[in-house]
Amino acid sequence: MRSNSSRWLFLAFLLSLILLAAAAGCGKTSSSSTAAADDDNDASPADDDDDASPITAVPTTVDVTFGPKETSPTSGRYVIAQLPGETHMARNDLNIKPTQSANSKKALSMAYFATFSDLHITDEEAPARLTFFDGNVILDGIFQAAFRPQMDLGGQMLNALVRTADRIQSDYGRDFDFALVLGDAADNAQTNEEKTMVDVFDAAGLLTGERGWVRVDSGELNIDPQTGHDLGERNFDIEETNLQGKNIDPFDRPGYPNSNADFQTPGLVRASGQAVPWFYTIGNHDEENCGVFEMSSALTIYKPADYTGEWAPFGMLPGLANLIQYWEENPNADLKIGNGLLGIIDWKDVFIVMKDIGMIPPDYVNDIDPALEPDSELLRILKPEAPNGVHVAPDPDRAYLGRAGLIDLLAPLGHGFKNRPAQDFGYYRLDWDQIDTTTHSALPLRILTLDTTEEENIADGGISDTQLAWFKSELDQALTDEVLVIATTHFHLDSISKNGAELAALIASYPNFFLFLEGHGHDNLVLAHAGTGGSAGYWEIETPSDMDFPQQGRVFEIVDNRDGTGTVYTTLFDHWSTVGDDADKLSDLGRDLAFTDWMAKGWDGKTPFAGMGELSDRNVALKFQIPAAIEAKLAPIPGDGQVTSVDSFGHLYRP
Repeated sequence: MRSNSSRWLFLAFLLSLILLAAAAGCGKTSSSSTAAADDDNDASPADDDDDASPITAVPTTVDVTFGPKETSPTSGRYVIAQLPGETHMARNDLNIKPTQSANSKKALSMAYFATFSDLHITDEEAPARLTFFDGNVILDGIFQAAFRPQMDLGGQMLNALVRTADRIQSDYGRDFDFALVLGDAADNAQTNEEKTMVDVFDAAGLLTGERGWVRVDSGELNIDPQTGHDLGERNFDIEETNLQGKNIDPFDRPGYPNSNADFQTPGLVRASGQAVPWFYTIGNHDEENCGVFEMSSALTIYKPADYTGEWAPFGMLPGLANLIQYWEENPNADLKIGNGLLGIIDWKDVFIVMKDIGMIPPDYVNDIDPALEPDSELLRILKPEAPNGVHVAPDPDRAYLGRAGLIDLLAPLGHGFKNRPAQDFGYYRLDWDQIDTTTHSALPLRILTLDTTEEENIADGGISDTQLAWFKSELDQALTDEVLVIATTHFHLDSISKNGAELAALIASYPNFFLFLEGHGHDNLVLAHAGTGGSAGYWEIETPSDMDFPQQGRVFEIVDNRDGTGTVYTTLFDHWSTVGDDADKLSDLGRDLAFTDWMAKGWDGKTPFAGMGELSDRNVALKFQIPAAIEAKLAPIPGDGQVTSVDSFGHLYRP
């Protein structure tokens, strides 16, 4: 057995990784490999009839939404169910007041757009992942997002959300001017994960070679010779079955379609079939391995070459809790796994110290996956039987992409980064005349997209002094140009450590800045920020994740009330089975799995469930001030007084 100093050396190294892994809090989930939840309260435990395709206008959450419902009073047992819709809560936290008379002018609905965030499209067969370390209890649950039971369904769930967004446009008679994607499309900064995002939004066929078709499979494929489409293939090598031949692949679900099969998508399109222009904001999972580890850091577990390699050092399944249980039963056994940086560690030495300092609590057994028996399956990925880990079929499409590669992918396709100040910068300006819209061509509105992954600090984002100076110069120019300003970012304002306070102070001082849009937390959140120096203040709004419950997008509508005030309406929408094909069936399953996964952590029935947020964080109508000079520029644009969020949402859906 190694000396105590050696043990502490190992632990110091591991704790360094743990501090970095805290940044994976871009989303919160449990580790249980759970079955789908029954999502209604009728007698049948297996049906999903409240996911059925709407036969009228597709609903928004003004009509109906999904959430937990107690099976009977005081039972403490909850199922996913359809809940009553929620009208827009009027909020005037900033104490906005009219500065002029409307003079009978009709309100002008200036802009109408959708936001998506934290898609976390995951290649679950990728070798450069840390699924093995997933758990809710061990290490305080800091690796709890390493595995999600629905993580192979990211493409299908995004597709269902996009299909629903298409129906919102056609069913309610108004096209989106544009859409914003607020980061973390990929889970592991891989080329194929990012291309899947493009293929769903654009129906581009980058991975299939055929427009309108999406491929989520990687490695070994099962191509149908008649159609050329992949029927789906997954091979976890020695982790595919147990020693008795039982399938232990958590993504092989009897009775459900193959989640690795190619599927069709319409793309994000207007009622006419014209593509909706969309623009991207970079997130930490787009830039770093597992959203945590910088590729240039000495503490990075994986290097770019590992992404396209043929060995997964720790396998494809959660197993840390199983390994700890085996260690307790066999305290002198050698516990070495895989290769690379962590392959040199004998984990029994680490576990001794971890247990001494309380990082392996007694209830760690709750993290054990019952599908894996420590005396058989787990030992198969220990050395010497598997000296390099689990073998996978290599795939060049899994290559690490990162910021530079993502910009090179998206910029030529028109998804942002056009007006960035330098080739390798991830921040840019978006003027209204760059948006492909036929309405309000001279609208005084500008979007500034920030790259808050530029200078990350463990769990927080950050921006450089150069980016901050660019942002200030853009705000100054917007003030001169007399345009309203929206900023987009991935990280929350309070989680931007490098220049975050300076950024917040800066935007609070500009009277034409009114909206700060973000992702990262996987929650619904709406915050008001007071202005300084005569500025009225602005709103900070987070869009939840499409991977973790509640798996929603947002519709935004910006309205000029014609009296010196404006209103931001934001309406959440769930994904619905609008087509009823295999992809839709799997998206419904993904929501059920995400719900059950979160419920497994325990819920008191009182606090906001998962990422749903409070009522005041969901459908809201937010007052903001419009400076007089900008109001004067808006005055000649005719308004018809119609506000889609109020006059259409909540009126056309029939259950």
